[in-house]
Amino acid sequence: MAVPNTNTFSLQDVVNEVGAVLTSLVACFTNAIACFFDPRYKGDTDRLSNFRNYKSKEIGTIAYSEEVAGSFALHEKHWLKSDPDINYIHTFYSMSYDINHMHMRKAESDGGTPFSTEMTFFLGPGVVTDWCVVDQTHVYIVDKYISGGNYYFRLRWLKHTIRTTITESGYEVIATVTNSVNSAVYSAKNPRVTATSDYVYVANWLSNTNVFYIHKWPINTSSFGSSSTASSLLDSQVETMYIENNILYYSKEFSSFGYIYSNSISSSDGSLSLIDNVFTGQVVTEIVGNGDTYLYYISETFEVLGYITHDGTGNTLSVADTISVTSIRGIDYSKNTGIGVVMYSNRLLGAFCHDSVGDLIIFSSVELTEAGDDYVGLRRGVCAMLNYDYIVGVGNYDVVYNPNDKTYIFSYPVG
Repeated sequence: MAVPNTNTFSLQDVVNEVGAVLTSLVACFTNAIACFFDPRYKGDTDRLSNFRNYKSKEIGTIAYSEEVAGSFALHEKHWLKSDPDINYIHTFYSMSYDINHMHMRKAESDGGTPFSTEMTFFLGPGVVTDWCVVDQTHVYIVDKYISGGNYYFRLRWLKHTIRTTITESGYEVIATVTNSVNSAVYSAKNPRVTATSDYVYVANWLSNTNVFYIHKWPINTSSFGSSSTASSLLDSQVETMYIENNILYYSKEFSSFGYIYSNSISSSDGSLSLIDNVFTGQVVTEIVGNGDTYLYYISETFEVLGYITHDGTGNTLSVADTISVTSIRGIDYSKNTGIGVVMYSNRLLGAFCHDSVGDLIIFSSVELTEAGDDYVGLRRGVCAMLNYDYIVGVGNYDVVYNPNDKTYIFSYPVG
């Protein structure tokens, strides 16, 4: 239930949702959960009308699903990225280790057909290890592959072309960088990528060595500039990178434990300067932020959802809370609504936020189904966008890999 979305609700309606033992408006505000407020009415949280539509952000019934890949789809190779400025979902999937594709889909909000299908783009041979979306014209993807007995990692800059006819291509390759790497250490290393509007960063290792750096490429009008080292020497592989408010955060493993590091980005040359770090225990594989002073993360073991507080400039990193969540396969966060989403426990899609004392809670969830009673096993990828009205995910019929799996992209309304 929720407080009615009208201007005639009563204090009792609010009490019913916030807590039955409360008796005053002040007590209701004290015990209210911030992310349950409707941002249209939250105001200064000092009057009854601020509770209008409070606690409406529940996950509804499935709105849309569509098969996006046929058989032989690999479980860990289904990733979603949302364009932060326009309503586009970018879908990557791999049907084998050397057949990789990307989709673009325009996000609608009518609840019935939230996607218009875009043309598939073939990425070519290689194992895609990471990618990021800055905006419509800046999509970056890294992979690793072997050619002629040599090992390589490849960074590509893709532009999403908004199509006007079905025959137009969905992506255009703007620029490519290819680097040879040492075969002796290649198999254990997976390049990671993130970007600002001015620089692309790739966490990788130097050829013929076993040491790690983050490298950067300036972004010119239609090409990459010359690469250079952005970071100092790292002692182990970077697992994931995330940029927010001109701070680059990365996680890495050291002696089987996880850490998250914050780095300022120089406005003059894009170089990185270490600010702070925090011990997370388990190795972190995904990071998202709330645009202010929180970072949310999930662990490499797919069993921990946690959040970190900081001062807004990457200082004073501190793990504030963690909860055990079985088999987390994806995480995202909507800065507009203050709601995060996770895919977990093989076939659950959940919305999370903080309670009144700052602890993480999963306050709404649905079990994913498709085609009658067949369960949809979760794969890596979830987005909290689509005009902030829908959660989008990727799933397969079976929890255990089956060469006849069918892969679906689906959406659920929130609120």
